[in-house]
Amino acid sequence: MPSRVLQALGTQVVGSDDVAFQHVLHDVQELLRYVWQTDNECTFAFAGGEQAALEAAIASVLQPGDVIVVGDSGQHSERIERLARGYGVTVKRLDRKDDGIVQLDDIRSVLETHRPTLLALVHGDLATGALQPLDGVGALCRKHDVLLMVDTIGSLGATPVYVDAWGIDICYSTVDKCLSAVPGLSLITANERALERMRQRPADNVPAQCLQITQLAEAWLSADYAADLLPVNLVYALREALRIIADEGLVECWQRHRNNAELLWFGLEDLHIACPVALAHRLPSLTVVNMPAGVDSNAIKRHLLSHYNIAVAPSAHAQEPATWRIGLMGYNSRAENVTLLLRALEDALRIFH
Repeated sequence: MPSRVLQALGTQVVGSDDVAFQHVLHDVQELLRYVWQTDNECTFAFAGGEQAALEAAIASVLQPGDVIVVGDSGQHSERIERLARGYGVTVKRLDRKDDGIVQLDDIRSVLETHRPTLLALVHGDLATGALQPLDGVGALCRKHDVLLMVDTIGSLGATPVYVDAWGIDICYSTVDKCLSAVPGLSLITANERALERMRQRPADNVPAQCLQITQLAEAWLSADYAADLLPVNLVYALREALRIIADEGLVECWQRHRNNAELLWFGLEDLHIACPVALAHRLPSLTVVNMPAGVDSNAIKRHLLSHYNIAVAPSAHAQEPATWRIGLMGYNSRAENVTLLLRALEDALRIFH
């Protein structure tokens, strides 16, 4: 984590109704609009982890009997489906192709068939390492009067996200992945089209009152709201993390993630370690790899940790021990980290192959 973020976390606590803290909230809102590339007035952070952001979106938009189409992306899409069913929503799954992404023609077909209220897609899949193309999806949703909700937990700050240009109606993320802030805050942005849908809901049929986006947005700059729901020092840390991205430049930040990911991908290829996702659809912030046959994958992980202080995440599926997930997110997406990992892998493969 950047030292600037840690220093901001230790800022002397002030009352959330302090004028100075209201300026902090304003800064965070403007910086979030920048990283999401949106002019949405409804753009803010609130207390909670990544599931809180997702549940806020579902609870605010959908009613029992509504239909949601969820693009298949493993664990993340399963979580969307589970939460939607909990709110009495009918779920239709949109299967992905072998390349790990959902095709635009398939989206068109399922919208025409099921006439859903909401289409939910995961932009950067942290289970498979696939990057879902979104160009053209928003226009298709508008044509069929469907709201588009996008999960940018794995992509925000690491690869281009254009909320307005892509026609995304509701977008959510968290702070502790590619933004390199301190966990504990959820992020939401919603356009007027989505807000109008929320306002149309019957007042007596609104579950999860504390997660209603319209109420959270209206209270964003309210001292009472901040006192009750916002962890002040986490907001300081988030502002500093967003400032670091702004100082670097958003495009430059995206390019850094891409350059370091490519350095990793081509280095893995030289070591004969396969990346199952096609190059055109790989997520720069997380790479899924399949270790070579005959290699003691667990022994290599232990070697990396004990000799190089490198921790590698396992597969999202426990039954796939030879599948790893290598993260290059935010502050940790640096060329020296990639070089160290490749050197450590070469050393470990020589020992344990």
